[in-house]
Amino acid sequence: MSPFKHAVAVVGLGRVGLPLALKFVEAGVSCVGVDIDLELLKRIKARKMPFDEPGFDAILEQKGLCATSDFAALELCENIIVTVGTPLMQHIEVDMTAINSVVDAICSELKPGHNIILRSTVAPSTTAYVHRKIERATNLSIGVDIGLSFCPERIAEGKAYIELKELPQIVGHEDSFSLVKAESVFSVISSEILPVDTYVSAELAKVCCNAYRYIQFAISNEILYLSSAHGVNVFDVIKLMNHNYPRSQVHQPGLSAGTCLRKDWGMLSQHRPHADLFLSAWKVNEYMPSFLVNQLVGKTLLAEREVAVLGYGFKKDSDDSRDSLVPKLLRLIALCMPTTLYVCDPHFGTELKCIGDNCIYTNTPVEEFITKVDIVIIATPHSEFATSLPEYMSKAKDETLFVDIWNVGSVDRLLYTKKVLSELHFGEKVPPGIAEPPTEVLITGAAGFIGFGLAKFLHGIGFNLTLVDNLSRGEYDAEFREFVSQPRVKFLKMDLCEKVQIEGCFDVVYHLAAVNGTKNFYEKPEVVVKVNILSTINMIEWATPQNCGKFMFASSSEAYAGTLRTFQYAIPTPEEIPLCIDNVNNPRWSYGGSKLAGELLVINMCKAKGVPYIISRYHNVYGPRSGYDHVIPEFCTRLLQGVSPFPIYGGDETRSFMFIDDCSRCLYTLLHKTDVVNELFHIGDMKEEVSIKQLALRLASIAGYESLELQVKPAPAGCVNRRCPDISKLQKLTSWKPEIDLQEGLKRTFAWYATHFRNAKWLH
Repeated sequence: MSPFKHAVAVVGLGRVGLPLALKFVEAGVSCVGVDIDLELLKRIKARKMPFDEPGFDAILEQKGLCATSDFAALELCENIIVTVGTPLMQHIEVDMTAINSVVDAICSELKPGHNIILRSTVAPSTTAYVHRKIERATNLSIGVDIGLSFCPERIAEGKAYIELKELPQIVGHEDSFSLVKAESVFSVISSEILPVDTYVSAELAKVCCNAYRYIQFAISNEILYLSSAHGVNVFDVIKLMNHNYPRSQVHQPGLSAGTCLRKDWGMLSQHRPHADLFLSAWKVNEYMPSFLVNQLVGKTLLAEREVAVLGYGFKKDSDDSRDSLVPKLLRLIALCMPTTLYVCDPHFGTELKCIGDNCIYTNTPVEEFITKVDIVIIATPHSEFATSLPEYMSKAKDETLFVDIWNVGSVDRLLYTKKVLSELHFGEKVPPGIAEPPTEVLITGAAGFIGFGLAKFLHGIGFNLTLVDNLSRGEYDAEFREFVSQPRVKFLKMDLCEKVQIEGCFDVVYHLAAVNGTKNFYEKPEVVVKVNILSTINMIEWATPQNCGKFMFASSSEAYAGTLRTFQYAIPTPEEIPLCIDNVNNPRWSYGGSKLAGELLVINMCKAKGVPYIISRYHNVYGPRSGYDHVIPEFCTRLLQGVSPFPIYGGDETRSFMFIDDCSRCLYTLLHKTDVVNELFHIGDMKEEVSIKQLALRLASIAGYESLELQVKPAPAGCVNRRCPDISKLQKLTSWKPEIDLQEGLKRTFAWYATHFRNAKWLH
């Protein structure tokens, strides 16, 4: 019988520890929380979250958490997870006070069978220090009597509920006993365990991730400083760098800080004698408040002016002010002696105070100052500010200067006034007074290939995005996680097979959510049919003329595959092709049939509700990050693995392929640059047809193969011999045409898979 009453204890119930403890509770694991903050414990015992972290309010309210300040409770907990803070002291030295205190308290409770897991971000070699400290203070041996490992948290604030499950859990250990213990703990809540047999490798992996991101943000800020010195617009420069260039995706500049980024670099620098890259990045990022104040001093006198700062926390839509740069910005502004300095942040209470800052600011609603202030600085890119900025502009004085480092206003300018915006908004003339509000777009299936490609394109031209996905197939990878943390992006994890409840009004709704992939057609046809049809019905039921300006339904060339097979219809194929299902028993029709049904649903239900619609039939869209279930990704990965002989299915069948960037531009042109509604269009590239055999050989040449032994197998049942769209109708109504030819697109795609596929969970 186990000597332990509880499976897990979490020591430190802050923004790392409390979500972790509640995740264990949700999974049915007996868990105890320990913290010395009595006010915090009081809120937890009242089943109220002490901070914002989506997904956990309901768990705490419904299931509660056994929480105590008594470290004696640890004696009855088999696994003790330490999540206390590790701040940086004034002179670039890690403060070990909390770690030492907790380890001392733990040692008095330890007995054989216990397992200690360090989870806080720590400097390299800290776990080895704890190892020695425990063995010196007890008669217990690590790896024999008790376990010890370093299992770092890697979550982003606001995303803990998803990321605790989705992100791989690193386990740094130095013996098998500790590894088995740690794996047994985290396998309950984590989708993947990444063991490494040294503590320090895991410690470096964690702290270097944060340092790497900090350096990336420093590069963006340095580009801002350079652009300013040369008198050019930084947003133009970054757009030029990023547009259709696969090796450069530069972040927007900003007040880059936070409780991890602003300190973790010091854990790497504290034992280095020279000024390294980490220290330089810190200096670049720390200069941003001074840069903004200097910009203002150069444009207008701050003295005797009324100034407002929007935002106080360090991150979009967060109530965390730890290591925010906003207090520093406020102190610098105060030195310029403004008449009044207002601060507003909707995620905080009536008083704003930050650790290390003796000043207490009053959190003043925007309505109380917007009509009289001379300067508005948007310091934190909260969604509320992006949504309400047009209203703020309408009430502000014509000469009020807005400082928008995060580009929340979507006008690609650091400084602007209402008067300037009356003439400049996305490069187009707008009526005097207030700028047009940014375009609001909803994309379902946004974590998938086409959805994410479209989202990046539309965000790049300034649109506000609401992204929906249930992540059952859409990939919640690092690139997507980074994207949804940006200003003007809101992500909703949602199952569209249930009643849709999405707040807001949207200029365009792109309904892309669907179960796709040939393997799914044949192995899970019942899921394909159910999900694709139910999600479409529910989205149309939600849509009204008031909340949806245009409804775009993503159909497919598979909808008319039966006609091609049965009647040998014209190729390139126009939209007028009759539709038929040639073999209802073929599971492949689970997808094509669901798209055919979707077209009928959209035409009839949208027409009945008065919702304008566009139906887009896609034809073989491809590009980077397109999964591993389609022909081009499959070929790329086989070539990278050196598979020989090289199997292909249906070598003489031909297809015309369309690169993802062309697809995104096409949708933007069709949905946002024309008034066309209630029409169906073929979306694709009709310039070149290529056989599957030729496609394999062209990719092999790109991959550096001198020859390739092909093993040609029969095509799957239901495949068509040829597929190529006639896009004449589309081109007559728009100025769009494909720009990326097949050879260039294949090069870009293969380069992406050569970099990414070995680490993709899709292969495992």
